[in-house]
Amino acid sequence: MRIGVISDIHANLPALVAALSALRNLEVDRIYCCGDIVGCGPWPAESIDMLRHEAVRCVRGNHDDAVLHLARYRHPGAEEDLRMLSWTAAQLDASQRAYLADLPRWHCEGHLTLAHGSLRSPLEQIEYVLDVEAARGSFDQLDTWIGLLGHAHIQSGFVQDRHGVSTLPVGEACIPLDAESHYLINPGSVGLPRDNDARAAYVWLDLGARSLSFGRAAYDVASVARAMRDLGFDTLCRFAPQEAE
Repeated sequence: MRIGVISDIHANLPALVAALSALRNLEVDRIYCCGDIVGCGPWPAESIDMLRHEAVRCVRGNHDDAVLHLARYRHPGAEEDLRMLSWTAAQLDASQRAYLADLPRWHCEGHLTLAHGSLRSPLEQIEYVLDVEAARGSFDQLDTWIGLLGHAHIQSGFVQDRHGVSTLPVGEACIPLDAESHYLINPGSVGLPRDNDARAAYVWLDLGARSLSFGRAAYDVASVARAMRDLGFDTLCRFAPQEAE
């Protein structure tokens, strides 16, 4: 079975459309999302509706959770975050809010485990998995072949084999997966990458062929950046430096 993985859409509908189109062209059988559907971008309602229409299986991200619990952000120093989250919440109807509320903190299915931050801290005291040490903490909690994580906004991968934990090479080349090893994969961010490449990021895996490929999809980044500036959210959630002009 071929699966596609996305994460951290952040209400960037054009980026989501580009990523889903790329995955459909790869003829994936199922698509998963590691959370943060909303927050920062101009199209929260439309992004939720597209994921529902495409039957993408999602877990809850910290921005998804924050939109449902605005009171947690009513403290000094968080005024701009609260303004963005409040605006986002106001764009959602009851069914869209219910969709976010029903998203699980993690999800296990077959060979896969999904979470947003890390497997040892999906939402509470959320953790970035950016290095081998943090990966070890999630591998300790991994009961399936592959763990899929978001939150970092950077494409990355880690393998745990008989030699220990090490990083995977990130690129568009096909990476073989060993049936006796375990993996943690971050597809990067669809809507707000933090690796100086503004294209929508995704991953696709061929479980039968035991292979993994990182991918990017181009879209009109400048128009989205302008829409975010118009809402006043660009200083909170910036794109890669070169596409903000």
